[in-house]
Amino acid sequence: MRNSAAIFLLLLCACASSTTTSSNDANAYIRSAAQRYTSAFNSGDVNGVAAFYTDDAVLTPPNMPATKGMAAIHDAISGFLAQHPTLSFAPDSITQNGDTATERGHYTMTAGGQTDHGTYTAVWKRQADGTWKMTSDTVVSGSAH
Repeated sequence: MRNSAAIFLLLLCACASSTTTSSNDANAYIRSAAQRYTSAFNSGDVNGVAAFYTDDAVLTPPNMPATKGMAAIHDAISGFLAQHPTLSFAPDSITQNGDTATERGHYTMTAGGQTDHGTYTAVWKRQADGTWKMTSDTVVSGSAH
């Protein structure tokens, strides 16, 4: 009976340690991705922006329905970038739990002669190749509509 309890505890510890990572690399990766995302967005690079999202990602822009899936996100971004908006944003906090990270931040965007300030929350997932991509991106406008 003692051996069974010891084996159970060893398996439990092994399972717990295999689901967590010792690396806290999300912060550095996501902060550097912010610069690349902004550059792609402001230059109108639809494929560059879309590459930050997973195939099953959900993008929820302000005052619009959620856009689900890479193809739909690509199309939505393409239509929006045709208006030549400019974006600046900065993460306020990034928290990592294993292979998932949550980014919260603020942004300023100008499009069609109007400027919007707001906040966003993005959920990132570490990919098999070690890079990080967004699975969810929710943007909340600070402007009254």
